[in-house]
Amino acid sequence: MAFTGGEVGGMDVTDIAELVDGVVFQCRTLPDGRHEPYYISDSCESIWGYTSFELLADGAGFLEGADTPTQHLLMTSMEDAIKTGVLWTREWSIRDRNGGTKWLRGVGKIKPAAGGMAGWSMVVTDITSRGRVDQLDESVRSNFRTLCDRLEDVAVHRFGSDLRVTYWNPASARMYGYSEAEAIGREVVELVTQPEHHDAWSPDGHPNSPAYGHLKLPHLN
Repeated sequence: MAFTGGEVGGMDVTDIAELVDGVVFQCRTLPDGRHEPYYISDSCESIWGYTSFELLADGAGFLEGADTPTQHLLMTSMEDAIKTGVLWTREWSIRDRNGGTKWLRGVGKIKPAAGGMAGWSMVVTDITSRGRVDQLDESVRSNFRTLCDRLEDVAVHRFGSDLRVTYWNPASARMYGYSEAEAIGREVVELVTQPEHHDAWSPDGHPNSPAYGHLKLPHLN
């Protein structure tokens, strides 16, 4: 059985694959729900550790290395995309040939065909490094909160460029009289300055008057 790519706009899919940052897959969905890959670009080896011939012969295609529950979720999401006609996008983890964990992101487009079949073209990219950054950011946020929550006499609050509070530690609650639930989402100026000084601050958090530096912080009894 020969596995060859099709043509898109007069260009062979192998030519297009060279322009894509990721692995190009083409497969067909059969009437019984099975997915049959028939083209995988050679760059697949950098992600899975298998050549395109090996992945095609195995039949798993882009599902290679994913555990059974993940494969089921991916296939279910593809079935939903077939029914709705929406762009298919998913992220999942795999184990490559050497046993390493990688995070992948797939984007696919379906083209319905006769006889209950459907054709798929998709691009799968390795987002492992981005996933590690996200995990690191989450770890930093968690450590920050743990540390600040333990500060009994130091009020710590975090807010964005819109001045709305995103973190409010227990000491802030004791000092200003607002619970975390009451503070989150409100403008910090409203919470930590006297009402008559609210207009002294611009929306970007900069003082509008010389009163800055001489504002008396309120404490609710």
